Amino acid sequence: MLPPKTIGPMVYLLTEGVIARGTGSFNEKQEKALVILLSEVRRRRQFIEVLEHCSLDGTKVKAMASLERINALLNGHEQDQFNRFIDSLAINQTSDSPVRVAWSPSNAWRKEAVLVAAQNSGRFDGLA
Repeated sequence: MLPPKTIGPMVYLLTEGVIARGTGSFNEKQEKALVILLSEVRRRRQFIEVLEHCSLDGTKVKAMASLERINALLNGHEQDQFNRFIDSLAINQTSDSPVRVAWSPSNAWRKEAVLVAAQNSGRFDGLA
Protein backbone atom coordinates (compact mmCIF):
# COMPACT_ATOMS: atom_id res chain seq x y z
CA MET A 1 0.00 0.00 0.00
CA LEU A 2 1.27 3.42 -0.93
CA PRO A 3 1.70 5.98 1.85
CA PRO A 4 -0.92 8.73 2.26
CA LYS A 5 1.65 11.37 1.23
CA THR A 6 1.79 9.63 -2.15
CA ILE A 7 -1.90 8.83 -2.53
CA GLY A 8 -3.05 12.35 -1.61
CA PRO A 9 -1.52 14.12 -4.64
CA MET A 10 -2.72 11.29 -6.88
CA VAL A 11 -6.27 11.77 -5.60
CA TYR A 12 -5.91 15.52 -6.15
CA LEU A 13 -4.84 15.11 -9.78
CA LEU A 14 -7.49 12.50 -10.49
CA THR A 15 -10.26 14.71 -9.09
CA GLU A 16 -8.97 17.52 -11.28
CA GLY A 17 -8.90 15.25 -14.29
CA VAL A 18 -12.46 14.03 -13.91
CA ILE A 19 -13.90 17.45 -14.72
CA ALA A 20 -11.07 19.46 -16.29
CA ARG A 21 -11.85 18.69 -19.91
CA GLY A 22 -14.33 21.51 -20.38
CA THR A 23 -18.04 21.82 -19.87
CA GLY A 24 -19.89 18.74 -20.99
CA SER A 25 -16.79 16.56 -21.30
CA PHE A 26 -15.70 14.39 -18.40
CA ASN A 27 -13.06 11.73 -17.97
CA GLU A 28 -14.73 8.55 -16.73
CA LYS A 29 -11.45 6.63 -16.73
CA GLN A 30 -9.95 9.04 -14.23
CA GLU A 31 -12.98 8.61 -11.99
CA LYS A 32 -12.55 4.84 -12.13
CA ALA A 33 -8.86 5.25 -11.27
CA LEU A 34 -9.87 7.45 -8.33
CA VAL A 35 -12.25 4.76 -7.11
CA ILE A 36 -9.56 2.08 -7.36
CA LEU A 37 -7.06 4.24 -5.50
CA LEU A 38 -9.43 5.19 -2.69
CA SER A 39 -10.70 1.63 -2.40
CA GLU A 40 -7.22 0.57 -1.30
CA VAL A 41 -7.59 2.59 1.89
CA ARG A 42 -8.49 0.30 4.77
CA ARG A 43 -8.28 2.38 7.94
CA ARG A 44 -9.99 5.60 8.94
CA ARG A 45 -6.74 7.28 10.01
CA GLN A 46 -5.14 6.40 6.69
CA PHE A 47 -8.12 7.93 4.88
CA ILE A 48 -7.82 11.16 6.87
CA GLU A 49 -4.10 11.32 6.10
CA VAL A 50 -4.80 10.85 2.39
CA LEU A 51 -7.28 13.72 2.55
CA GLU A 52 -4.76 15.87 4.43
CA HIS A 53 -2.21 15.38 1.64
CA CYS A 54 -4.69 15.87 -1.20
CA SER A 55 -2.84 18.75 -2.84
CA LEU A 56 -0.74 19.18 -5.94
CA ASP A 57 2.55 18.78 -4.08
CA GLY A 58 1.38 16.69 -1.13
CA THR A 59 1.56 19.49 1.41
CA LYS A 60 -0.98 19.33 4.19
CA VAL A 61 -4.40 20.80 3.55
CA LYS A 62 -7.69 20.66 5.40
CA ALA A 63 -9.08 17.13 5.16
CA MET A 64 -12.67 18.39 4.94
CA ALA A 65 -11.84 20.53 1.91
CA SER A 66 -10.42 17.46 0.18
CA LEU A 67 -13.48 15.44 1.11
CA GLU A 68 -15.68 18.18 -0.35
CA ARG A 69 -13.70 17.95 -3.63
CA ILE A 70 -14.43 14.24 -3.86
CA ASN A 71 -18.06 14.65 -2.82
CA ALA A 72 -18.56 17.29 -5.52
CA LEU A 73 -18.02 14.60 -8.16
CA LEU A 74 -20.64 12.18 -6.83
CA ASN A 75 -24.31 11.88 -7.62
CA GLY A 76 -26.80 10.76 -4.97
CA HIS A 77 -26.34 6.99 -5.32
CA GLU A 78 -22.55 7.27 -5.53
CA GLN A 79 -22.57 9.54 -2.48
CA ASP A 80 -24.50 6.95 -0.50
CA GLN A 81 -22.00 4.26 -1.50
CA PHE A 82 -19.05 6.48 -0.63
CA ASN A 83 -20.56 7.35 2.76
CA ARG A 84 -20.99 3.64 3.51
CA PHE A 85 -17.39 3.03 2.43
CA ILE A 86 -16.15 5.71 4.83
CA ASP A 87 -18.32 4.30 7.62
CA SER A 88 -16.87 0.85 6.97
CA LEU A 89 -13.29 2.00 7.50
CA ALA A 90 -12.15 0.48 10.74
CA ILE A 91 -9.85 1.99 13.27
CA ASN A 92 -7.71 -1.16 13.44
CA GLN A 93 -8.63 -3.03 10.27
CA THR A 94 -6.11 -5.56 9.03
CA SER A 95 -4.88 -5.79 5.46
CA ASP A 96 -6.55 -9.18 4.96
CA SER A 97 -10.01 -7.67 5.37
CA PRO A 98 -12.33 -8.00 2.38
CA VAL A 99 -11.90 -5.48 -0.40
CA ARG A 100 -14.54 -2.76 -0.51
CA VAL A 101 -15.13 -0.39 -3.38
CA ALA A 102 -15.42 3.31 -2.55
CA TRP A 103 -18.31 3.72 -5.02
CA SER A 104 -19.44 2.40 -8.38
CA PRO A 105 -19.00 5.17 -10.93
CA SER A 106 -21.93 5.85 -13.18
CA ASN A 107 -21.62 7.11 -16.73
CA ALA A 108 -20.75 10.80 -16.95
CA TRP A 109 -23.80 11.53 -19.07
CA ARG A 110 -26.01 10.25 -16.24
CA LYS A 111 -24.60 12.77 -13.80
CA GLU A 112 -23.69 15.61 -16.11
CA ALA A 113 -25.45 18.20 -13.93
CA VAL A 114 -23.40 17.12 -10.90
CA LEU A 115 -20.14 17.32 -12.83
CA VAL A 116 -20.96 20.70 -14.38
CA ALA A 117 -21.74 22.00 -10.88
CA ALA A 118 -18.38 20.61 -9.72
CA GLN A 119 -16.64 22.41 -12.58
CA ASN A 120 -18.28 25.65 -11.59
CA SER A 121 -17.75 25.21 -7.83
CA GLY A 122 -14.31 26.82 -7.64
CA ARG A 123 -12.92 23.74 -5.86
CA PHE A 124 -10.88 22.62 -8.85
CA ASP A 125 -7.89 24.35 -10.39
CA GLY A 126 -8.26 23.08 -13.94
CA LEU A 127 -4.79 21.54 -13.99
CA ALA A 128 -5.48 18.36 -15.93
